[in-house]
Amino acid sequence: QITPYFNGSISAGYALTHLDEKLVPGSTNLPAQWTSGPSASMSGSYTHPLNPNTTYSFSTYYSPGVTALLTASSAQAVLGVTVSVAHRLTKAVTLAPTVQWTNITSIGGANSHEKDDLISIGMTLSRQFTRHLSADVTYHYVDKTSNLPLNTFDVSRITAQATYTF
Repeated sequence: QITPYFNGSISAGYALTHLDEKLVPGSTNLPAQWTSGPSASMSGSYTHPLNPNTTYSFSTYYSPGVTALLTASSAQAVLGVTVSVAHRLTKAVTLAPTVQWTNITSIGGANSHEKDDLISIGMTLSRQFTRHLSADVTYHYVDKTSNLPLNTFDVSRITAQATYTF
């Protein structure tokens, strides 16, 4: 925690990946292989109350991808921004809209050079039943645009989830 409202993180590690392309008739496929290399990501998040029942959050994230030693990889660099507002409707019910932009760029040796932009809009209605039991219903819409033909699409998803914490 950097300040009471601002949090940041830097992560570093090592990734081990097994790449096994599915055979597609008429194309050259790489043999299955294990690759490894360093991984890293950075993120920052700012959360602040607007009034006693409403808070907003702004966060950014970046991962440069796993590139070392991956001459036949399809590693990706990811950059994104998320803005959300959580409004407590009652003591137990919260409504939280979220807007997100993500840019994904394929990097590394044998990649497709794909560049994607994803715009995401979500709305979550949460209910706290007890101190340990909660549930939420979420509507999530994603608009994906890509520089590759036939790789641009929209996704709409509705999920319901119950959570028990201990």
